[in-house]
Amino acid sequence: RDWGLDSDRVVFLDPLPHHELLALYREADVVLDSYYAGGCTTTREAFEMGAVVVTLPAKYLGGRWTLAFYQILGIKEAIATDEADYARLAALIGRDDDLRDSIKAKIAAN
Repeated sequence: RDWGLDSDRVVFLDPLPHHELLALYREADVVLDSYYAGGCTTTREAFEMGAVVVTLPAKYLGGRWTLAFYQILGIKEAIATDEADYARLAALIGRDDDLRDSIKAKIAAN
């Protein structure tokens, strides 16, 4: 399926030791929260490593952890409203250093 992505910028990795995964969060411009079963531990760890996680909250609890974290932190800029918004936010935050740094600062302040 053609999603209009530059395949040179999308990387799929084999399973990694936990410490290597954590190190990758520091290198990521943006981390995408998985849909249906969103991050809980993975989102918390991404935040601890200084990463911004874009989320599209699902209907049920298992897909709403990242939303809950962002609500506690008072951050709205990385919460998508639908699939198109999810893709738009991921691209925007990935490209906009000032926006990304602003979100990272809000995460770090908490």
